[in-house]
Amino acid sequence: MEGLLVDVEIVKNKLKNNKLLYHIALIPWLPIRLVKYCKKKRLDRKILNENKLRLKKFPVKENDILYFGVPYQLNAGDMAQTYCTRNWLKENYPGREIHEFNTAALLDESFLHTLKEQSTSSNMIFFQSGYTSHEKHRDHGMHKAVVQLFSNNKIIFMPQTVNITTDAELNRTAKIFGSHAHLLFLARDRISYEMVERIFVSSGVNLLLYPDIVNILVGADAFQAGGDSRNGVLMVIRNDSEKYYGTQIIHRIQNELFCMGEEVEITDTTLSDIDYDSFYTDFESVFSSLIQKWASAKIVITDRYHGTIFAAIANTPVIVLATNDHKVKGGYEWFAKEGYSSVYYADSPDKAIKLTKAILDDYITAQNSDDFKKKYYDRLKRKIEIL
Repeated sequence: MEGLLVDVEIVKNKLKNNKLLYHIALIPWLPIRLVKYCKKKRLDRKILNENKLRLKKFPVKENDILYFGVPYQLNAGDMAQTYCTRNWLKENYPGREIHEFNTAALLDESFLHTLKEQSTSSNMIFFQSGYTSHEKHRDHGMHKAVVQLFSNNKIIFMPQTVNITTDAELNRTAKIFGSHAHLLFLARDRISYEMVERIFVSSGVNLLLYPDIVNILVGADAFQAGGDSRNGVLMVIRNDSEKYYGTQIIHRIQNELFCMGEEVEITDTTLSDIDYDSFYTDFESVFSSLIQKWASAKIVITDRYHGTIFAAIANTPVIVLATNDHKVKGGYEWFAKEGYSSVYYADSPDKAIKLTKAILDDYITAQNSDDFKKKYYDRLKRKIEIL
């Protein structure tokens, strides 16, 4: 396909189609993979110990809320989901303590059973939203374990992107979820919804199509930003296996923008210049700075799901690029469905460049409404109550 660069992640994805070549190619990387594995194990132990201390300090009481799968990485999109979910829970269930736990701890059988022993059926369970409902994501295994163990609790999956690739796993998952009497699964996009609809609904799973919770901040007064000082183009580009366009294509788009006379900055939603404790406990300050950054640009071009939503929060026109799966396009489709005219989709680099020129030629700052909050999240509590 036009201009795809042979990047490391792209080559790796192609090699995976040939298992023999893939494993041969991995041989020189075995020492690095071993180091990464050891680091991951140490981090998992650290997370487990932190969660144990948290549970000991704040035991679960009747009617408390359990919030599972809270991320432990410096990704602004993931933490924005946590921030919005936490605030939504506080607003809708005032007076209830919210206990947040990380996936690495919940995958420890002993810790999970300790949680079970402390809890009662009065404790609702909420799962972190995101791209976590697929076989290779450890949250997927955690979801199934929790659903099986906490059989009498209300369980709510905040909006999930689903990519379960085999009928066997779909059926296993549907059987587990369908056996639970009080479970609500929110699918984050149309393709995810259609992927599980036939099997989930026939198994008795309560299934709804719902937008990502970070959309609740679109049109919110607290994050209104922007003005007359906008300048240049902000490219928010991922650097992982989900990317579709390689570095060469991104640089070609960047150079075309330079030729239009625009300054261009390339960034990402994964942050490296902040420690996790500050990120976790003072995210509102971090997030406010991020939104100001998005609001300082004339246009955002992104292949990040939350890069799109952040632009909408900042009232900045945004052009969405393709990725290797349906996740990011599914996020764009929500804005198209709800009539947000400042969010565009480019199915090729040339389309992205043409859209940028057209937007700059007829530039109008967006004034996005809070329809996502009103139409979806102001009504979610009632849907949970009738489970």
